[in-house]
Amino acid sequence: MRRPLALCAAGALAALAAVVVIQRFRIPPAGEDRARERAEAPAPPPPAPPPAAPAPERGEPPARRQLGDLIKSAIERETGGRPAEDGALRGLDIDGLIAILSNESASLKDRRGAAWKLARSGDPRALAALEEAYAAAPPQLKAGIAEALGICPAAQGRDMLVRIIEKETDETALRGAVRGIAAAGGGEGVEMLDSILRQEARPASVRGEAALSLGSVPGPEALAALRAAYETFAGSSDDLAEDVLAGLGCRHIDETRDFFASILDAPAGDNARRVAALDALENAEGEIGPFAAKYLGDDDPEVRAAAAWSIAAAEEPGDVERELADVLGRETDGLVRARLYQALANQERLDIDAAFGFVEREVDAEARRAGLQMLARHAAGAAPEVQERFDAEAAPELLGAALQGDDVEAAMSAVISLRQARTPGAKAALAQIAEQGAHPKIKEAAARGL
Repeated sequence: MRRPLALCAAGALAALAAVVVIQRFRIPPAGEDRARERAEAPAPPPPAPPPAAPAPERGEPPARRQLGDLIKSAIERETGGRPAEDGALRGLDIDGLIAILSNESASLKDRRGAAWKLARSGDPRALAALEEAYAAAPPQLKAGIAEALGICPAAQGRDMLVRIIEKETDETALRGAVRGIAAAGGGEGVEMLDSILRQEARPASVRGEAALSLGSVPGPEALAALRAAYETFAGSSDDLAEDVLAGLGCRHIDETRDFFASILDAPAGDNARRVAALDALENAEGEIGPFAAKYLGDDDPEVRAAAAWSIAAAEEPGDVERELADVLGRETDGLVRARLYQALANQERLDIDAAFGFVEREVDAEARRAGLQMLARHAAGAAPEVQERFDAEAAPELLGAALQGDDVEAAMSAVISLRQARTPGAKAALAQIAEQGAHPKIKEAAARGL
């Protein structure tokens, strides 16, 4: 079917606008323009710290990705992980790094690490090597090189990144280039990301990456671009609208509270969109609990579950223990109760007597498992009397769940809870499971917790 002339014209105008934005993204070659660019450019990001030791296991779902550092999380999705920087770049062995980058037998992690250090150096030889390596690299390494170019202090690095956006066809590499633009930041970077998001000819994954990347760029320009994009896609593309919501969800709740409230408080709101909005908030910066808690009493159980989940997964949930406990006391849906237990596990403090009472009365299997995990999370490091109560009331049930029956998922959940609790009774139960467990994976998991 032939597209209407108006749509074709609109597509041509969008393409022309994209070219204009890409050209504007190029760094001026010299003179006053170069000086202006240095003055206006955002400061390069500080070196990433070495990988932290694994955090103690907790009862809540995994904490939100560090989306203020979108590049790091994106690389972890692609494989490899962001390379650690070792401080100042003075004295870098450029030749040695080029050798690692060019070595097809080296691991992807090592080659990507070399690419990041070479790009950050801005050395002309390093950039020439990056360009040569990019041409022959597999997609995941291409993505790493493109991301690294976003932090390159030299104009040549940005020019390479622009050429990738213009000519690359591989989606993985393009997503890396999009993240590189986000790392570069600035007003022109925002315009370029917004342009990519709106280009219908781009793959959906690349447009979605542009939406997420806009969420990582600080400043009002990126926020305005995302809000305008949501107005564009809310009525025509559910997938892109949710990508934009996810991008907005990466930002500080103080920036986006009114926007999300406009969706969640709509008189005849789309409940699927409301759930998507709450899901996006699990990645928000700032304390989101007081905002999300308002929707724990919604008429739709899916909305209530999403509100509880956003608190459960948040890095900064805020103190909403009382609100969660009040709702849990009257909630009738098993899934929602499970999410409420997970949210309570993510609270700094807990009314232990009330918590044990909730779990003792719990009849839904999934919610009960979540309740036991909540107790385990708060038993770790608690006062001796709390640990003794956990060992007397919860540890025997978890031991039985790990040793009896054919439900491997329930058995693994029990082992995880015992490992989280770290009480004397939990450790004794793990030792027994490691010796008597029916499933090798369960026995191995228990042994690792000792």
